[in-house]
Amino acid sequence: MDRLVICMKGDGTSSTFYVSLATETDIEGMPADIEEKNVLYTLQLDRKLIGADPQSAGDYLMNELCRHRAIEWAILQAIGRDHLVPIFLRVDPGGEAGDEIPWELLFNRKQRFLALSDRFPVVRSRQFMGKRNIERELIHPAGRRPEIRVLAILAAANAAWLYELRALEAAASAGADSGCDVRIQVLHCATPADIRAEADPGSGIQFAPFTDAGDLWNAVERHRPNIIHFFCHGSVKNGPQLHCAKVLYASVPDSRHMVNIAPDDIKGNLSADPHVWMVVLNACSTAKGMSAEARNSFALQLLSVKVPLVIANRVPVEDCDASVMTRSLYPAVVKKVMGSLSNDHRVDWSDCLRSARLALVREHLGELTEVEAAAQNDPWSRPVIYAVPYRFSLRGTEKPDPRSSARDEVREEANGQLRDVTQRFGPPVTGGSTPIASPDTTGGSGAARSESWASYGVQAYSGLAEEDFATGFAREDFI
Repeated sequence: MDRLVICMKGDGTSSTFYVSLATETDIEGMPADIEEKNVLYTLQLDRKLIGADPQSAGDYLMNELCRHRAIEWAILQAIGRDHLVPIFLRVDPGGEAGDEIPWELLFNRKQRFLALSDRFPVVRSRQFMGKRNIERELIHPAGRRPEIRVLAILAAANAAWLYELRALEAAASAGADSGCDVRIQVLHCATPADIRAEADPGSGIQFAPFTDAGDLWNAVERHRPNIIHFFCHGSVKNGPQLHCAKVLYASVPDSRHMVNIAPDDIKGNLSADPHVWMVVLNACSTAKGMSAEARNSFALQLLSVKVPLVIANRVPVEDCDASVMTRSLYPAVVKKVMGSLSNDHRVDWSDCLRSARLALVREHLGELTEVEAAAQNDPWSRPVIYAVPYRFSLRGTEKPDPRSSARDEVREEANGQLRDVTQRFGPPVTGGSTPIASPDTTGGSGAARSESWASYGVQAYSGLAEEDFATGFAREDFI
């Protein structure tokens, strides 16, 4: 048995759903007196019991699942193995209610929490037709280190972006220490002054302001990221969405300066090129389904052959917990990538959140032991992994990004544009995050000067130093 797949079905009209054992689960040796694995069992869960402490909730969920005798037999077979056996919870049509359940809490008296074990990760998925293998590119020039390319959107409308930035800087460092280059581009909603003051220049992270959705899609096309990482706000009301703050939100905090992104926006703007491995939705409730509206979660809607792996959160999360997850996720990704080089390029992502879960347990220890903390506090269970049920492999290629050769010209063009504007209007005057109406060398006020800059489309970037433009993004990416 290399995986256990449990199906969740329903009519999409209520919180009741049905479970069965998927046909792809290897059940060789199942006793004859156990009913067929595809027999549906009605699961009507008590929401109060699900909301209990993690151990009680996980024990209850396991007992309810095991009322289906074929599932019980398969789980007992799986946890008796001494190798990796992912437990897949597959949401089939009508089974949206199943995506609201905290399956990550599944608890067994012998193995304790399966999602914290080193052999039985809990993975969510959905139904796909047919069988195929997923192959993605890994830039690995001859004689050089492999590259992992990350595009991060730090667009939470508060100062919490700094926690996430520190976690991404640690990711770049983890790659360097493991023989892998983690190349990170950041689109941010912070003021340029804050970026200059807080960013570690030694991390190699490159920055550009986030002003609209076009910045994101242009950066995806140019940077060809393997991982697209969102740190922003999430909601499920009126359909699952991400809410990303623009740079202007810092000075005018209202909805006019928020960009709303739906799952189809991401899928529709990704090319067919095989460069995206995963999308990280480090935002609240991005793994929350809506059974009352028969609507899948953001993550489940996004999961596809284009996006074969999604990391999300099943409920709201604290900013500091979100950054703990990020800090631990990327070393695990680097380890997977480096391991693929000696494993026929295959990657099993199912357990890539385990180190993040353990880090979150330790983050909330207090006076408790790790076992006690896991049983009483649930932040470790909030990150969720969704994966397509196919074999995944990385294809090493020496071919660099076809746009890389033009980056020097792009930098020079952007710097030249900035010098031209600065020479004509002088540097914008700022005080905090808003322009100051004060005299300047041209005889006009700071406000008037900002209007002149606005005519060039760069009002939001008051006080930007020349090096802020030299990021490898074409100027149309940020003006």
